[in-house]
Amino acid sequence: MPVGGYNFTRFRGEFETSSHRWWQFETTTWFGSFYNGRLLQQENALRFTDRKGRWQAGLASEQNFGTLKEGTFVQRLMQFNLVHAFNPNLVWSNFLQYDTESHNVGNNMRLRWTLKPGNDLFIVWNRGWQRLLLSRSDLNVIPDKDVLAVKLRWTFKR
Repeated sequence: MPVGGYNFTRFRGEFETSSHRWWQFETTTWFGSFYNGRLLQQENALRFTDRKGRWQAGLASEQNFGTLKEGTFVQRLMQFNLVHAFNPNLVWSNFLQYDTESHNVGNNMRLRWTLKPGNDLFIVWNRGWQRLLLSRSDLNVIPDKDVLAVKLRWTFKR
């Protein structure tokens, strides 16, 4: 991008169903100026929560279509999440995402145990996979990184 000042004028339209329903849907479209061109951004999400609120699953996507003097681009991000509350004090969550820019898949799995309000133990496992770009139709991925973290949050009261 050439050096210089840029102004962005963006507009958006949104639609969203009630978060109190089992199935929730939302869509947002952003459009307007972007550096020396235009950007159209589309975000969609679909979530399901069971009656008791113990399970939640969701799919989300974001797509960016840019047109600049230097050329055009398309960038996509896809996400999936799954959450299970064994009880209010023990919750497992899993978040998986893929983006077309880095061609990486990432997973974040977390277990949160509330020992008592303000005191939580977190066990978090992050794993990444990198896509091999041997051919356009190749879907092979190789493990890229693994991180296991344990965190204890403790609140001291006087």
